[in-house]
Amino acid sequence: MFTASTFSLIRRNCPEELNKLLRLLDIKIDWEHGDEFEISQKLDNEIEKEICARLKSDSDLTGYAKLLDIGGVEYSISETRKERLAKIIANRDRILSASSACIYDLYNIVVTCNHAESLSDKVKSSLETKSIVPLIKPKEKIALSCKAEQAIKNILAQELDLSDCDQIVISIFGRKYPSPKKNLSTFKPTAETFEVLEQLNEILKKI
Repeated sequence: MFTASTFSLIRRNCPEELNKLLRLLDIKIDWEHGDEFEISQKLDNEIEKEICARLKSDSDLTGYAKLLDIGGVEYSISETRKERLAKIIANRDRILSASSACIYDLYNIVVTCNHAESLSDKVKSSLETKSIVPLIKPKEKIALSCKAEQAIKNILAQELDLSDCDQIVISIFGRKYPSPKKNLSTFKPTAETFEVLEQLNEILKKI
């Protein structure tokens, strides 16, 4: 990732950024004792090891490709580390949102109730006039036990002061996660991972 000459450039141009990156990766280094080339080589190995661990990849480039795949961001195999990393940072929110995205199924519970005004007629009328538009078509209706149905009726009748209503319709959004793309199901980038990548990106921009 970095050569000895690159580390010299980093230490000259952006030492604070390097120190912050090492703190984030929990890496300690002593430049004053030992051969600078050997220290640089060891440090490069440790940085790459820590970044790969966070990306759950064998190499940083593979990890960058994973992140771009998660966000559905196009990239080329000819792109450099710097170019891929910059693209990842530019699409940070998109990647994080995609990695935690979920799909919802809508289920309806219909409860017969004799304690409310005719709200069902109002809802039907609103749907016909398109003043209320259902966002998702219900997947199925769920039947409740008599005990659960009675508990719901009692709560709603008391909370909403209902009377003379034929039915109460309760919609439930059941959350499920989409099928993983390209076997990425075990990898979910975090804000902490992006903090490391953003710091690395800052260094690359200054050398």
